[in-house]
Amino acid sequence: MVKFYVTDLSLVPPGIPRVDRHRDWESDQRHARKAIEMGQAEKAEEGRARKKRTDTGKLLIRAHNAQLGILCKGLANRDFIRMTACHYFVRIPDDPKRGEQYVICITFRHTSDSDGKEVTVPNRAIRALRTLARYTWSRCDCWDNELENTITINSTGPLFKQGTRVFQDPKNAVVVRNGQITTVKVERAVEETEE
Repeated sequence: MVKFYVTDLSLVPPGIPRVDRHRDWESDQRHARKAIEMGQAEKAEEGRARKKRTDTGKLLIRAHNAQLGILCKGLANRDFIRMTACHYFVRIPDDPKRGEQYVICITFRHTSDSDGKEVTVPNRAIRALRTLARYTWSRCDCWDNELENTITINSTGPLFKQGTRVFQDPKNAVVVRNGQITTVKVERAVEETEE
């Protein structure tokens, strides 16, 4: 699963549906219940990796000034993965000092995985998602959510050149090497044909 956290509604791809979402504390309670059900009560504890939040996953990567090279290819070449969900929701944080965010969520599965059918997304939304994948993000966190058998990549804070909508050059790219998600140092954006 890939999530983009943005504060500008115009960055949400046109044509993808909005869904309702629980508040942070409700999501944390759901994660805690799942951990207990799976016999891993220690993961129901608060703040293992994020203060005041429940973390049932394991943080694999925290990359700054990063581009999602992994997603560029996934959106360009759908022969080996398929998109099974694509939507956004408005995240209203429990702390009222923090503004609301628009969270764009994309779920992929390998073509050999029989779970979930492929969703149809308008071409203009695919183009917008490909653009988001090329952005440089302030932070990309990759989580192994073993209780749900998923990898989640959370990207926050798109970085633009001063006063423009042109993204900054990334310093890192999140990629797959030898079947593992990792980061590589880069000096420019990773093209779809390169990853």
